[in-house]
Amino acid sequence: MDLYDVTAGEQATYPATDARLSGGANLDWADPATAGTARLADGGTATFYTANAGAGYQDLALRYATTGGSDVTVTLDGRVVHRASPERAGTWTTTVRAWLSEGVHEVQVSSDAGVLLDDLTTLRGPDQVAADADTADVLALEAEDLQAAGNAHASTIPANVGSNGSADASGAVTKVVDVGNGPGNTLTLTRPTALGADDYVLTFGYANAERVSGINYNPQVVSRFLDVDEVGGSSTRVPFRHNYSWSSFWDTSVPVTLTTVGGDLVLGNDEAYGPDLDTVTLARAVVATSTVREPTPLGVRLEAGRVTGERVTYRVALTGDGAEDATVTVASAGDPVLQQQPLQPRGEGRSRTLALVPRGEDAGTAALRVTAVLDDQTVREVVQVHVGGPGADVLTGTEGPDVLLGRAGADVLRGGGGDDVLVGGDGPDDLAAGRGDDLLAGGGDVDDLAGGPGADRFVGPRAQDVWADLETAEGDRVV
Repeated sequence: MDLYDVTAGEQATYPATDARLSGGANLDWADPATAGTARLADGGTATFYTANAGAGYQDLALRYATTGGSDVTVTLDGRVVHRASPERAGTWTTTVRAWLSEGVHEVQVSSDAGVLLDDLTTLRGPDQVAADADTADVLALEAEDLQAAGNAHASTIPANVGSNGSADASGAVTKVVDVGNGPGNTLTLTRPTALGADDYVLTFGYANAERVSGINYNPQVVSRFLDVDEVGGSSTRVPFRHNYSWSSFWDTSVPVTLTTVGGDLVLGNDEAYGPDLDTVTLARAVVATSTVREPTPLGVRLEAGRVTGERVTYRVALTGDGAEDATVTVASAGDPVLQQQPLQPRGEGRSRTLALVPRGEDAGTAALRVTAVLDDQTVREVVQVHVGGPGADVLTGTEGPDVLLGRAGADVLRGGGGDDVLVGGDGPDDLAAGRGDDLLAGGGDVDDLAGGPGADRFVGPRAQDVWADLETAEGDRVV
């Protein structure tokens, strides 16, 4: 049982984990950020089964991510209803407003170029209900308003009988009976000029209680049929299953593709009776589509670049929509161990640079804060800077990104869990990076440099240094 907020109307969300996957599609669990999404590529398909309480327009909204230009095909009950072409990387929502009959529907989503599909949401709210009344797309009629021929005629169910059909002010329901059982017993729907050649859904409110004996059991119930003939076009046969009562009406829908500009629709059956009809609705299958990229929020990341002596250059990488217009500021808090002027970011656009240069000879620790601001968005990256003095120092990083500058003396530098920069300086130093994608640089003496889990960079080569845990399979390299 699912519980939904119906303030905005009838809605439901179907996650990709509930879809039936085929054609090589599979669930992606590798990245925590996209865990549970369905990876569709090379025609891979995710199939959802939706349920809705009544006939009418629904919005089918698909959320997915792409790594570049891609494609998405949406198929509803075997009919392709939309092909979307997101043109670049991002998170997208493709929405199709389609006419759905009451009951269960099959929605298939496929892609050739590749997408990560998150979920499918259906919504029937005020906007969708209002679309039902748009005469440019929908023709809703009482069956008795169609043109009857032959034996087809209207029949009234009195109010005291009780019926769920379309009643008049007195509670009486008028239906059309004796359609079919001969070539001349027909109903004709005259198409308005607005409903030209296109894909449609034809929905009938019907009753069929025919049976071959006095009990409602599988061998006794009888399905009836109507042929829908488009004058000058094609013909479609519609089945109407037994529904147990001549005064209780069910809805059934059939997709039709009309090929003429305005050919009338003739309902009949040359060989047997069709059902009793209460209402007939012709609705355009799809009335609106959209594909919208969700705005990418502002992001900032510090990427260690070059090490020149005791100077460490960082690249400030900005991401997100409009990031090139962001304002970037840098500040340090803690011990005054860094020169301020090199810290001012240089450049413009999505890539700026700044430099960390020790100030004086005193040891200390400072928190370097890089802040990017764009409109109402503010993001920050913090790097802990540990600076040694003229003697032997032991500097230990944190679980976040760190810069460890040993300077003079026989120093011991230990990185932590982030992407760290370790610079030994003068003297025989011992550097161990730890976890993360780290940058290690010795000094002027014989230094021991050890990488760790992650893609590490070793500044060199220097013949006198001793390197350990330099694993090219993990992405380690010499720069």
